[in-house]
Amino acid sequence: MEKKENYRIVIIGDIEKSDEKQTKLGYEAVGGQRICYIPRQAMISTTKTSDGKTAFLIQSCDLQHGRYDVLQQFADLRAPNIIDAEHIETVEILEYRGVGNCTSAHRVPELETPKATSVK
Repeated sequence: MEKKENYRIVIIGDIEKSDEKQTKLGYEAVGGQRICYIPRQAMISTTKTSDGKTAFLIQSCDLQHGRYDVLQQFADLRAPNIIDAEHIETVEILEYRGVGNCTSAHRVPELETPKATSVK
């Protein structure tokens, strides 16, 4: 049996809708503004940025209807375009904390466990 890699990626954007199964997120990609759907099972952790956006550390996972592969979902022009200094620091914090060895000297914000939210 072939081993499937659980690749991880950080994406930052505005939550448009969220329920117990997935979150609809608007984010800035290399190719411009995009919308994506992130399955709840793919979410590892989240945190808010000072500008009100939400950062998600997500990973590839198997779903009932097939594989959610972050390398395919965010390939090419769909890749997150993260250039803001605070967002870059947030990415580093999520990536390091996601593997349990954060070494940032900066104050690390508390990470939240993903949950369904109501957006109006």
